[in-house]
Amino acid sequence: MITVLQGGLLELDQKIALAIQNVLSGEITLPEPANPIQQFFMQMVTERMQSAQKTPDLSILRDENGKFK
Repeated sequence: MITVLQGGLLELDQKIALAIQNVLSGEITLPEPANPIQQFFMQMVTERMQSAQKTPDLSILRDENGKFK
């Protein structure tokens, strides 16, 4: 079991070293930038996530007696 773990860690170390070499040498291709539709969608999702973190004001849903409007 320990030899399997050591082998896996060595393989991971080699892959990380190769990835670092590729990044530093400029041999890596970057993904294309997001198109305008994707940018709009991500902006909308970000805004909704930020507004969802705020506590909603539930008092506007109920009248003075505590019943739903």
